Amino acid sequence: MISNQKPTAAREYALKFLYQMVSSKIEIPMEEIEDALTVFHKSYTEEDPDHLDNNLNENMLVFAKKLISHTIENYAEVMEIIKSHLKGWKLENVDKVDLTILLLGVTEMKYIKKTPVKVVINESVNMARKYGKNESFSFVNGIMDSIAKKIRVQK
Repeated sequence: MISNQKPTAAREYALKFLYQMVSSKIEIPMEEIEDALTVFHKSYTEEDPDHLDNNLNENMLVFAKKLISHTIENYAEVMEIIKSHLKGWKLENVDKVDLTILLLGVTEMKYIKKTPVKVVINESVNMARKYGKNESFSFVNGIMDSIAKKIRVQK
């Protein structure tokens, strides 16, 4: 394992876990998160020559689990925040990868609050570039920026 991993790896781990939940519309009760994470982690870290970087160090695994649990715990509220900023879009028409990135970013901004908002937005945009469609990064950037402005005002 790499000892000086960046939080980007943890965010990507959380994204992949949450994407399964969002794309299949599975609701995971809080008391079952640990079991679901154990199954996911075993699959995620299996030796695979195409994904050698899938092992997280302990600090990044803790951060990833925190992101995941906060997202699931606050899912309804975060979805409402996202929905209220989808000017001209219906929630059901938003790409599932983009939606998962937004869920993760809003959760980190609103509930974890350790990372500067600009960094959360940048990380969200980078994940959209990496995992989303061609226009995903600009969509995610616009929504995250709009939400960030509202969250800053509420503080």
